Amino acid sequence: LRGDYLERAYTLISSEEGFSVTAYWDVNAWRSGYGTDHKMQSDGKLVQVGKDTTFTQEEAKATLLYDIKYRFESGVISQIGKENWDKLNDNQKASLLSYAYNGGAGALKKWGVASSIKGQDYTSAALNIARGPVTSAGKVLPVLQRRRLKESILFGMEVINA
Repeated sequence: LRGDYLERAYTLISSEEGFSVTAYWDVNAWRSGYGTDHKMQSDGKLVQVGKDTTFTQEEAKATLLYDIKYRFESGVISQIGKENWDKLNDNQKASLLSYAYNGGAGALKKWGVASSIKGQDYTSAALNIARGPVTSAGKVLPVLQRRRLKESILFGMEVINA
């Protein structure tokens, strides 16, 4: 992955979520673009995705980058603390942002990732990411298992290289 943590998170999330021009129903909301339930308009306003919503790749990228920076980053920081966030490298930040985008920021606490990071036990954090949420509607999804593994490896690269 290249770029700063935002660009790395964008690359990881967009590759995992896939791109949809048209809206589709996903469990509890209409989604489109890179799996979002809202769209950033050219004037910067956010609107809910409806059944007739469409996205260009540029609109989807702008919406996802906004979400990463202004919705999910703050959620991750609220779980691990700003001081701990600032200690992470770009790959670790990107990994956590992808994890939160898919599983919700609360997943960091629920699956022990936040407490591991707070204790600066990055090996344990990487393992907890791999053990994180992999089900939807009660079924284990291999695609989520692979995603957790990618996020875990990305987070733990510094541990492996140490």
